[in-house]
Amino acid sequence: MSKDDISPDDFVSGKTIHNYFDSFARDHNLLPRLRLRTRSQMAQRQLLEARNPLA
Repeated sequence: MSKDDISPDDFVSGKTIHNYFDSFARDHNLLPRLRLRTRSQMAQRQLLEARNPLA
């Protein structure tokens, strides 16, 4: 990581984090699955049953 990637207060810069997430999404073909600039009206957690492959 270059010095340009570090902010003056010794943290990774927002630009570097953005570039990492953008690159990751492109490399893993996630961009078509993202909906940016949208709002959620509700979120609900679903519990999934753990599957035991040895059972």
